Amino acid sequence: VRHDDVRRTAWEAGARLRIPLGGGKTYAALGPQARRMAERIERDIDIVSAPSGPEPVADAITGVAFDRVGTTADNGNSVTDASNAAGANALVVATGTIAGAQTQQGNQTLQGGGSTIQVRGQRSGTVAGFTAPGAAATLNAPGNAVNLTLAGSNTHVAGLAIQGAGAGNVNNHGISGGANKSNIAVTQTAMANTGGVGIVFGSSNSNVTISGTTITDAAGVGGIVFQSNNSNVTIFSTTITDTTGDNGIDFLDGNSNVTIANATIANTTSSGIEFRNNNSNVMISGTTVTNAGGDGLSLSNGNSVALNNSVLAGTFGSDGVQITAVGNTLSGSGNTAAGATFAAGVFCNAVAGQTGSFGFVDRGAALPTPGTCP
Repeated sequence: VRHDDVRRTAWEAGARLRIPLGGGKTYAALGPQARRMAERIERDIDIVSAPSGPEPVADAITGVAFDRVGTTADNGNSVTDASNAAGANALVVATGTIAGAQTQQGNQTLQGGGSTIQVRGQRSGTVAGFTAPGAAATLNAPGNAVNLTLAGSNTHVAGLAIQGAGAGNVNNHGISGGANKSNIAVTQTAMANTGGVGIVFGSSNSNVTISGTTITDAAGVGGIVFQSNNSNVTIFSTTITDTTGDNGIDFLDGNSNVTIANATIANTTSSGIEFRNNNSNVMISGTTVTNAGGDGLSLSNGNSVALNNSVLAGTFGSDGVQITAVGNTLSGSGNTAAGATFAAGVFCNAVAGQTGSFGFVDRGAALPTPGTCP
């Protein structure tokens, strides 16, 4: 007898009849397979199938539970108004073309119409896709201001198109995360023609994810910029092209636990990727840098960086890898610069005083044999 909430009280009884049909080996004398065939049949009564019914859901990335849904459309209602009205624990759906600088509050997900995010059942834990209704959303050219400012922690931006105001509007960042926030995600978002940085975060943020995102024609100081002392930052499956202002990805000082994976960076005015000082536990893998006006990868001092299975391709205005100061710890292998050319004529330009090295299976036109940097 047993009792549970699905089947309530259940009884079960069984009987077994054995009829010996002549002589033969005893059970103890049988081999393991024969013994298994002689064992009694058992029924697993712990597998239960029952209708799940509707249940509340949460954002599968940030964990924010959705208590309400607010809608932003191209009828004069802004993201800012809808976000303020919805409050915490809300899904805000944006559709149509929305002009002007916008602000999203914390503990919310902002999702563009027609896009899909993953949600998790709050009771069952089941993950499923949710596709927002309505037309695709575009945040459009607010002049010399940030397109979308993130005002709090536990924030997810998904499925938007962000159209900037172009060169000369130095404060026209695509998304600005500010400082001292945690649990931020930017996914499936495309931004173009920003006068400032595509995505910029200040200092002391943690648990930031940027994925499935494209940044084109960022005219400020880079495609993605993190200032100082940020931690647990992941950038993957992201494409950055034609940054006319500076680097593709730029980390300043003291950041930690940074992962850049399966990213594509092309046609940058300066370096493809730059880490300045004392950034720790940096892992770059499966990433391609093509046609940088400066270096493919640039490091200053005191960084700990692993570079694996990544590619330098095309033409570089400076070096493939440039390390300008001492005290870096380097590791990784499987990288290639096959066919790449470097205007400075140097595949690896590193001052003495480094620990370890990056392994390359091909070092490009200047030095085509396998080797390391430094």
